Amino acid sequence: MEPLPTPTLRNTASTAVHFPDPSDVQVISTREEHQANEFLLKNGIPLGTGRFAKKPAAGIEGTPAKTVTNLFGLKPIGDKSTYSYHQYEMRIFGRGQKMDKNGKLLEVKEFELNKKLAGDGFTKKLPDYFRIQKLLRFIKIWTLVENGLHAINAVDPFCAVFDFDRVVMTKTAFVNLQPIDAKTFRLDLDSTIVGETFTGVTELWATFELLCTPKVFGETEDYASRERAGVLYMELLTKMRITMDPGFAAMYESGKGYFMYPADAGFTNDSIPELPEGKYLGIGFQEKIRPCVSGDNSNSFALSLDTKKTPFVGCMPMDKLYQLYLAPDARGRAQTFSGANATKILNNFKNLTCHLTHRTNNPVIIVTAVSTQFTARNKRFVGSDGREQSVMEYFQDRYNIILNAPDIPLIEYKSRGKDGLPQINYMPMEVCHITDYQRLGKNAQTPEIIGILVKQCAVLPKVRREQIKRIYEALDFGNDKYISAAGFEMDSEMKTINGRKLAAPALTYAMKKETPDSQTRKWKLSGTFLRPADLSNWGCYYFESYNNKAKLNENELWEFITKYTNQMKERGMTVADCYELRKSEPNQEALTKLFDELKDCNAQFALFISPEGVTGCHEILKFLELQTGVITQDLKMETAHRVMFKNQMITLDNILMKTNLKLGGINFSIETKSGAKNLFEEGRMILGVSFNSTDPSIRNEMNNNLLTIGYSSNCGQFASEFIGDYLTIDREKVSPVSGWVTILQRSLELYREVDDRGNPKEVIIYRSSGSEGQYINYSLYDCAVIKKTLADIDPAIKFSLIIVEKAHNVRIFKHVINGTEATEQNVIPGTVVDTNIVNPLLFEFYMTSHLALKGCAKIPRYIVIEDNIKLQNDAIQMLTNSLCYCYQIVNSPVSIPAPLYIAEQYVNRGKNNINCCYALGKSHDADFGNLALYLQEHSLKTRRVNA
Repeated sequence: MEPLPTPTLRNTASTAVHFPDPSDVQVISTREEHQANEFLLKNGIPLGTGRFAKKPAAGIEGTPAKTVTNLFGLKPIGDKSTYSYHQYEMRIFGRGQKMDKNGKLLEVKEFELNKKLAGDGFTKKLPDYFRIQKLLRFIKIWTLVENGLHAINAVDPFCAVFDFDRVVMTKTAFVNLQPIDAKTFRLDLDSTIVGETFTGVTELWATFELLCTPKVFGETEDYASRERAGVLYMELLTKMRITMDPGFAAMYESGKGYFMYPADAGFTNDSIPELPEGKYLGIGFQEKIRPCVSGDNSNSFALSLDTKKTPFVGCMPMDKLYQLYLAPDARGRAQTFSGANATKILNNFKNLTCHLTHRTNNPVIIVTAVSTQFTARNKRFVGSDGREQSVMEYFQDRYNIILNAPDIPLIEYKSRGKDGLPQINYMPMEVCHITDYQRLGKNAQTPEIIGILVKQCAVLPKVRREQIKRIYEALDFGNDKYISAAGFEMDSEMKTINGRKLAAPALTYAMKKETPDSQTRKWKLSGTFLRPADLSNWGCYYFESYNNKAKLNENELWEFITKYTNQMKERGMTVADCYELRKSEPNQEALTKLFDELKDCNAQFALFISPEGVTGCHEILKFLELQTGVITQDLKMETAHRVMFKNQMITLDNILMKTNLKLGGINFSIETKSGAKNLFEEGRMILGVSFNSTDPSIRNEMNNNLLTIGYSSNCGQFASEFIGDYLTIDREKVSPVSGWVTILQRSLELYREVDDRGNPKEVIIYRSSGSEGQYINYSLYDCAVIKKTLADIDPAIKFSLIIVEKAHNVRIFKHVINGTEATEQNVIPGTVVDTNIVNPLLFEFYMTSHLALKGCAKIPRYIVIEDNIKLQNDAIQMLTNSLCYCYQIVNSPVSIPAPLYIAEQYVNRGKNNINCCYALGKSHDADFGNLALYLQEHSLKTRRVNA
């Protein structure tokens, strides 16, 4: 069979536009908002204000640091106060003729092309192919509308922008349109051009309902209103020209676009690596509008621009992709559709859209699964003529197609039967041709592809700046007629801003203090641990190595144990001799038996040494640790080999720092002050909380609604000592915001138990963030539940909620970049920016705290949502920077505050234990909430076991 020609991002040839029933691909994404409202109502909790913490004055702590960002300023040419726009809701109506095959008119049907399929606040998520096809259709529609508007002088050229759905914004009000009522108008489109553009459509018209006429630069101090008023307009303004040219770039959500010809932005074929298994690397950009502060200290806007590199699925017959995945391995051995191979194929095929090449007009389906049971040869069914036949026979009889591969699995897809109910259909892979524009899902990315992506994305800051500049020039914003018609000019150079370098905190060990290096912010482990742990009853266990790489024999392992033990004593720990070294089989049955023995003999600790090639045991070890209370540490044999034969004592100390924490010790404490105030003062609890869905591979097979929440707080003896846990919520049964009740109750209980110190006076919370669009929900729902829960425990407790966002595209570079290494080219840890590029209405700052060893440092953005404590910029920035030094198991700061970093690790631990639970045969109805450390009989809830 001839493959169906479809375009790729390197080939702009057009193709017919096919759409499924929109209701089949629509996903409602605001269920959590409804659940949160229900939870608040049920528990008598007032809704939050929807307003954010008051923005304080910029900080002054630290030394000056001149920096450059990837933001390009958008300057109004005229008086800002006169800048406004008119927002309309545009609806497109039409009439079409339906003919039979003989050309006889059957019916005339009226329709709405951009009908709203869900209520306000709901989001429609389409697969990539349908997203682009919808966009292509609306580009055609807008071309007709724009021409119609200009023909009657309804609006000046380039003064109307469209979101390619229902929203139209104009610099001035429409004129010369047919009035329907005081705020609604009609425009009839040229029927001749309509018929040429859309087959079977005889008439199209548009209606425009005027919704509002806001100021571009805002009229209120309310952040939510300001965002509605200006950012959306500026987003559409800066994307309009690019979106209208699909031969130049394919545009996706959130300002992401991919070049059809990457060479347009200076990316040559030599610089774009080939990807395995029929994939290719899409080269593009992401642009976002950022509210900021202009030179005269007034509200303004800037465009943030960054590179974007994403793997795409190649357009090919599905059976060819299947064969690529089952190609012979490096030793020439044939691969079969079973085990890991079957999982890999399912992960890569699921949710792909495909043309059916044997059908008229090549309709498009969405793959839901790959059958593990049926092939075209063995799948039989009774046809409409009452005759039983196989799929292979059906294709030969009905379509005169002899299938070349009747013994490979059939793909599955869903459609609606004649009774209107969903049904599963089966289709041979060789009549399914993968459509264009599909990005490779994260669950389908192999280690090989991830390795290539990491290498491609980890470019040095100097190179990234150059790439951004080339992309800016390729996008040609300087000649954008939509921007200029709206009265704006865009800067041709990236913004230069004055940041500050904050000092590192002092680190206190048992015998002395250490000060991190002023450039790298690294330090040396000094003397003995601040609180050394006791280790009295422990053993060491290893798995067999099946290759000679970094292999240690039993004598060498004993030598490593001796070295490990002596170094623990050197750091102040009280350590008994290891009572056994034993080999274990790397499977669940053997490890379960071993842990039963360890529990029976009251073992305190078990050190495991795993060679390369042994996979899957780490997850089992951690699950058995949860069940038995025997603390574990899993060490790679290669790491032990380096300690033994390369004398890497820093590596050995890193191992010991983890051991000491796991056993209840603390390596060091930190001291930091803002002015005369100690930021780690008594009575202040600091909490990190990370919300994260369970892994897709787990959700597909068990429960699609599981949410794992990790948290950690300084509920230990020292203010910089963080211990945590996790909980699992079934979102089908309860709102995720309910998790705050459990987290705060359990954390405060542990806090009070230390020396009977009572409740804290203040709780400072660092929360992970999904996107900027969720900030309002954090104020409305999260803050409401936190406030009520704390008030029920102790009305005197004040709190602040700080959102930590990593998924943004703002970059900060040194003003002058020297050196050849990432550590030399990136900004110095402790660099903070809280002026110029920050939102003028938000308590917001950017801070890089870690030393980037590869590529360009990703700089977190911090937004204070609620601040009952009345923190100032200097205080919260110094505290945030200092918390990045509290991770305890490396001698350098981490990228985000340690309580949140540790909380994210507890999320992974929770996911792991759910996965192991499922592997043990637990059903999806199991109460996975019982897997929390807090609910176990042992004392691990007071230890940082995930170190």
